[in-house]
Amino acid sequence: MCIPRALCTLYQDMPHVAIVQDAPEEIDLTPDITEYQLDSCLYVPVNSFSGFKADDRHTVRLLKGLGFDWEVLQMGEVTQPVADAADLTDFRVDYELPAIDADSVKVILYTVPRFPLYKGADTSFGISVDGASPAIFNYIPLEQSRQWKDNVIRNSMISEATFPVDRKSGNHRLSVTCGAPGLLVQRILVDWGGLKPTYVGPSNPL
Repeated sequence: MCIPRALCTLYQDMPHVAIVQDAPEEIDLTPDITEYQLDSCLYVPVNSFSGFKADDRHTVRLLKGLGFDWEVLQMGEVTQPVADAADLTDFRVDYELPAIDADSVKVILYTVPRFPLYKGADTSFGISVDGASPAIFNYIPLEQSRQWKDNVIRNSMISEATFPVDRKSGNHRLSVTCGAPGLLVQRILVDWGGLKPTYVGPSNPL
């Protein structure tokens, strides 16, 4: 099969197909459940938030049929007022995390790529654990750049931040703050040493 060369999808860099002679006609592709169990990392469903901080200017809702898991968290509408992503007392959504046997955790957020609403606007949002100062992300995409192409192909922008945690604490709080309303969060991962590299991160474990 011939695949046309493509600039954005980089088909031309894919390895050649290997044809194996006398290969078995049937191959057991049943997943090994033990390989899908998460160890020293955590998948956080976007619909499992324990609460949120928003006034009557902002809305929080779940959208079905979008994202890797067919459900995304939408923080605000693009027409609503801008908030302060660095302020934990402003617009945010909270998630409860269990006890973690580690001194630090990495939070990985997969969001739907977006452009600023107008020139001079931004796409800011933040991540915080246990009340720490939020790590702020404000990606202003440059169209046709390599990062822009990667985000479009993957249909997500990946943001990572590492925070110290107290391993003696019984639980932890993860907060996602929103500066520019309209943020779409489609997957949240927390890693303290066990996350394996994958294309879009693990889905809800079996």
